[in-house]
Amino acid sequence: MRAVARGAGVAVGNLVYYYPSKRSLIHAVILSLLEYYRRKSSEYLRMSGRGPSDGLAKLIRYYMSDSVASETSRLFRELWAMALHDAEIAEAMDGFYSELHLTAVKLVQSAHPGLTVRRAHDIVQLLGTISEGAN
Repeated sequence: MRAVARGAGVAVGNLVYYYPSKRSLIHAVILSLLEYYRRKSSEYLRMSGRGPSDGLAKLIRYYMSDSVASETSRLFRELWAMALHDAEIAEAMDGFYSELHLTAVKLVQSAHPGLTVRRAHDIVQLLGTISEGAN
């Protein structure tokens, strides 16, 4: 905790006031990282292109490129490992992926309006599985 306080330029007492344990500090860091990725992903998907099919193509490129980025792949492997032992992290991870999938489902449906929500969800799941497998 002293090293973190020193790195942040705050007194140890101030750090411990807001984060009374290492676990609470780690949770805050993880939730902050997930929020960063949530914003990054949502922004990318919102700015996905002019037409629906362009958005779908960009979604596929995004999934594939982001999943093999060393920063992302290392971080998310660690987060999923932690989620196996920590319900709060597991809930945050599930929420992150649910929100990301919902946004992607909307993109797929806008590219192919005849698809049911379930079918669009299946396509997004497949894309996610492929991108995770590429990792």
